[in-house]
Amino acid sequence: MRGFYILINILLFIFVLSNNSMVLSQEGSKEPLAKLWNIDNDEIPEYLNLERKLILVDGILRPLLDNDNFGGTRIDVIHNRIFINTLNFTRADEIKNLTQINQYIDLLEFVKVFYSTTKLKSNLGGISNLSNVHNAYCLGHIDVEFNNIVITSCDEDISLNEKFFTAIKIYEPNPILNFHRCNAGINNNSSNDIGPKIVVKQVVKEILAGNGIYSPININGSTFFLTCSAGFWARDQANINYIATTGHCFVDSDLFYLRELIDPSDLIGQMIYHLKNPDFGLIQLNLENVRPIACVINRNSRQYTELIIDDHIAVSSIGAHLCHSGQTTNVECGYLKALSGDGFFKIRIHFTDDVLIVSAWSRKGDSGGPVFYFKRSYACKSEWFNNYEC
Repeated sequence: MRGFYILINILLFIFVLSNNSMVLSQEGSKEPLAKLWNIDNDEIPEYLNLERKLILVDGILRPLLDNDNFGGTRIDVIHNRIFINTLNFTRADEIKNLTQINQYIDLLEFVKVFYSTTKLKSNLGGISNLSNVHNAYCLGHIDVEFNNIVITSCDEDISLNEKFFTAIKIYEPNPILNFHRCNAGINNNSSNDIGPKIVVKQVVKEILAGNGIYSPININGSTFFLTCSAGFWARDQANINYIATTGHCFVDSDLFYLRELIDPSDLIGQMIYHLKNPDFGLIQLNLENVRPIACVINRNSRQYTELIIDDHIAVSSIGAHLCHSGQTTNVECGYLKALSGDGFFKIRIHFTDDVLIVSAWSRKGDSGGPVFYFKRSYACKSEWFNNYEC
């Protein structure tokens, strides 16, 4: 689905950006997290601290909730709350009085709902089956905020999905239908939206997570290029270097370039491994041409165009922020909407229910780009940042 960022979960790494990655300034445009939370750049550290505490408490709380009396939890950093969808308030009172929970009671808000996690999972299973029966083009997930199933479709695919939309009306509650103009243009350019940075007297080019990568395809005798995004730098036990991306970026050619041009000096390397399910590919790097950098490119920022990768994590709290970097939309941040098993993706003959769903906008060309979480940011002087000494 081109509107939501869909993450195939089997081989997914959620990167954590290091403390040095974001230096705060009110000059220029807002950083992606400030846009997401509608705050000023200098408030980001405070809200990251709030979010980390909410994630911690949510991790303590969730194992105590059963799927029949509750309908899921979500964190909300803006309101500094964890919202717990609740059907049985007697059970909720018991949980509030537990020693491990009582100290966090000010962060909890038990909300009355009508549908349990058990009910919604059952509905989702039936709806996902119908998506295969009617060959739907859609994305579906359990939305904790709405206590319902949300089906997302492109405006362009409404006619293809008419039978599917009719068939799912048998479910109570009726699923929420969400439509996007997926083929609409975007205006997300940055003054830093330039090609790869050239170093060492313009001989070796740097490649970062989120940079565009291009593979030639032949259509009726003419050469065009398929655009994808670099995922992350990897190295095997033999010390061979790779760039990971999506498997579906392989079409006609297994060669990938830094520009939409078949130029040997721009050759990134050859895709030596690719799968469609899971959607994963490895490009063996030509180190004579490119040098991989363990950073995420952030073209939306005027000052801090490279974000340092520090670690990788598993995500588990609905409502936590996640961001992605891609060639088309650059850096976009959104909220985690559904975990693996609580959503599905169906397009053409491809179906999977092993996905994470994030409410960050994406476009064609972003495929393969990294997904990341801001661990922490400090207000540092720019010269400290430039020397990685924050």
